[in-house]
Amino acid sequence: MISADNPLDSVWQTYLTTKDCLKIADKVRKRNDLQILESTKFIGMIEHEAFEELRACHAELDNLVIVSLWAVFERFLIEYVQARCTVLKTLEPTDFGLHLYDQFASAVEQWRLSDTLDLFKGPIDSARLGDAKNIKKHRDYIAHRNPKKKPEGGATPRVVYETLSQLMERIRVSW
Repeated sequence: MISADNPLDSVWQTYLTTKDCLKIADKVRKRNDLQILESTKFIGMIEHEAFEELRACHAELDNLVIVSLWAVFERFLIEYVQARCTVLKTLEPTDFGLHLYDQFASAVEQWRLSDTLDLFKGPIDSARLGDAKNIKKHRDYIAHRNPKKKPEGGATPRVVYETLSQLMERIRVSW
């Protein structure tokens, strides 16, 4: 079950709305409603050019939402680990504990996400953590377009959203 306070929900709802907007744009394009098309890039476009433009928008939207979902998930992990380690502030002497926490909180920002995910081994099934690592590989490919690092299989926005949402919920209830 996905938590009501899932930070991924905002990205997901924006994605769904944008997909619907692209569907509407395609219907308007097909009808060639010049009044609605006025002052858009579709006015005067050849049919197949407009179709290809919208198809490319759908594909790029899918890529952008995967990158965005991962960014929100990554921030969740970092803040979660930082929050769980505030106990460091209570170490004696107090100045030492505060400085230690500050150093730790800063360092967490630089950790490899695969290492951060590994902190959750045990209570969280390794296969689920592996799914998140595969999503990260897919996100890296989208962001950097390195053909030498193309991930096996593709990740869809829905699968990414559901996988990361479930993982976030498991992390919250495990600790």
